[in-house]
Amino acid sequence: MTATYAGNRTVYDADSHIMETYEMVAPHADDELRAVLQGWANGPAGAPARAGQEEAKRRASDPAEWDSAVPELMTRKLWAGLGSFDAGERSRALDLLGFEAQLVFGTLNLFLCNSAPRVAPGPVQYRRARAFNAAMAEFCRHDPRLIGVANVPLFDPDLARAEAEQALSDGCGAIMITTTPHPDGLSVSHPDFDPFWDLLEDADVPFVLHVGINLGPTGGHDFVPAAFRRNGHDRQRISGGEGQLIDHLGYLTLGTGPSLCLGVMALEGVFMRHPRLRGACAEQGAVWVPSWLRQLDLAHTLSRRVHPDLPELEMKPSDYIRRHVKFTPFVGEPVGWIIDQVGPEMLLFSSDYPHTEGGTDPIRVFDATMDGVGEEARHKFYAGNLRELLKL
Repeated sequence: MTATYAGNRTVYDADSHIMETYEMVAPHADDELRAVLQGWANGPAGAPARAGQEEAKRRASDPAEWDSAVPELMTRKLWAGLGSFDAGERSRALDLLGFEAQLVFGTLNLFLCNSAPRVAPGPVQYRRARAFNAAMAEFCRHDPRLIGVANVPLFDPDLARAEAEQALSDGCGAIMITTTPHPDGLSVSHPDFDPFWDLLEDADVPFVLHVGINLGPTGGHDFVPAAFRRNGHDRQRISGGEGQLIDHLGYLTLGTGPSLCLGVMALEGVFMRHPRLRGACAEQGAVWVPSWLRQLDLAHTLSRRVHPDLPELEMKPSDYIRRHVKFTPFVGEPVGWIIDQVGPEMLLFSSDYPHTEGGTDPIRVFDATMDGVGEEARHKFYAGNLRELLKL
């Protein structure tokens, strides 16, 4: 048997991606989205996708081409990655990775379904989401190890619930939500969204936050005030699927969106009203979580003095987070230290395959930070915690 990347370790991957192509999404899209996708595919930004498609055709027709690509499993990225847009090839890549399951997110849909800052929140985002979610379900349907994550913007409570229902009916296994509201939208804690949370509870599937679906104060994805980028030298970027979001400044704000979204859910009673709701925060780091848990409890204690209408929670806000939410550390963050601070139940392994931010050997990099972490806690990080989240 061919050795796998995971080796003898049992691994469940909490963050992987497809790299959408025009051909994947267009059959499910309306004219508006097809025009957007066509413009992208025909422009310079579509060149990597076209090159990746040509390489995939050669691998499909010539076994030698596949054999030559296998040693580059972890170094090929984006559309060049094995199985990045071809469903059958993804199963072969997953065999090589040796992962028991992967949560699968989109790439283009992170931006095209959630941002549109110049467009008021409404049906256009949900029509786009419908097409991408249908393509995701189709991609994952053939292999039970692939757990498709539907993109459901939380702009409109009724449309959000309807799209979540359809995506779950199609076979998606988790629902990604907008981390921060559109400037004209409602808070994630608004009672109008309670039927949406009821649906996830009844369906027994998690919600997920992911980098790239944050709407910053100006309606874009960047939480860094523009003046900080006028710093007298060229901006340094990490290239990749969300690389434009994660330079040194972007990294400093990775936790801004999820800490506010999840904090509001805890402090304003969403988790108390929905005790079976569970979720995860993907590719937004976890090194900020220990101090944030303490901050949540202080926020509730201090705010109750001046805002008596804040719910009288049944337990500490941090306890709701511990019970309901798990986090993927960013590659290079000190997993052992985080586990020491918050316990072994809150962290999830993620590869970010085939995006660049996951690196070429995430298991080695994570292991290097876990001196002193016992095998039971390591197993929870690499497998057990995601199995619990997904009820596998």
